[in-house]
Amino acid sequence: MGYWKKHQKPDGQKALEELDAMGWKIENPPKYYTVKCPCGSHARSVHLTPSNPGYFQESVRWAKRQTCMNEEEGQ
Repeated sequence: MGYWKKHQKPDGQKALEELDAMGWKIENPPKYYTVKCPCGSHARSVHLTPSNPGYFQESVRWAKRQTCMNEEEGQ
């Protein structure tokens, strides 16, 4: 488990672990988790109880599409 408060849904926890492995900083929720990219230019809220069953994986895919993540892969 990471340094953040454990997500109540297993899929949510897995997504946060994937984001952490990519270098994203995770902030604990008052209402949502906030994830911030390594360069500090991108941020996203991760909901606690989304209605979309694919929401958590969509959040990870969104993070992978950010320009700073693509630049790091090319180095």
